[in-house]
Amino acid sequence: MSTKKTSRKKTAIIIEDHPLFSKSLEAILLDLGYSEVFLETSGRSGISAAKMLHPSLITIDIELPDLSGFDIVKACKSLCLESLFVFISMHEDHLFAHRAREFGADAYIAKSEDEEEIKTCIQLAQKNKFHVSKSINDNLKSYSSGIISQPLVKDEPDFSVLTDQEKNILYLLQQGKTSKEIGGILKISHRTVQNHRSNICNKLNLNGPNALLKIAVEHVNILLNERKMKQ
Repeated sequence: MSTKKTSRKKTAIIIEDHPLFSKSLEAILLDLGYSEVFLETSGRSGISAAKMLHPSLITIDIELPDLSGFDIVKACKSLCLESLFVFISMHEDHLFAHRAREFGADAYIAKSEDEEEIKTCIQLAQKNKFHVSKSINDNLKSYSSGIISQPLVKDEPDFSVLTDQEKNILYLLQQGKTSKEIGGILKISHRTVQNHRSNICNKLNLNGPNALLKIAVEHVNILLNERKMKQ
């Protein structure tokens, strides 16, 4: 079994825009033996730091001001970094953990976990086995056993009510793209993307700040099949 290479000095980068959480996580990593921990508040600055430092560990939030955590992992992987990639996010739905694993992450941890659970997850990730934290595992078990009888979206979404452009936006959203990035890809303004996102929510009766992202992640296969059929 191949193992990740580590430098003599264990270094880490925290990519997180909430300073209080960053400082708490910094203390945890120092306690785990990381001799230097660098704090970055945006995706682009985090990628630049990773390119320069080649850290042993990179912890990443999913939602950042400029990029998504998925984009950050993708960019860092393209640099052939041999770092551990650990998502630490407020999203406790197992679908986000699955998506993180698809992008090559080594662990997915809920921000609500206590210090010991965060330490345990990072230590297990170092053993080359993808690991999710306890609360997400509990959610997955409940979902699988039927304790949670409803899916993340109450009714099966009717994507037929969406325009092709709206479906494209939904597909790009589940890839972790921001409105600005989606606008660049589709050659429309980010404000137009925001309007489309609002229209999608209205058409699919979605409420809540993360409902659109959840439905995109949960139904990625449907969106992907529709795109293939139109190509």
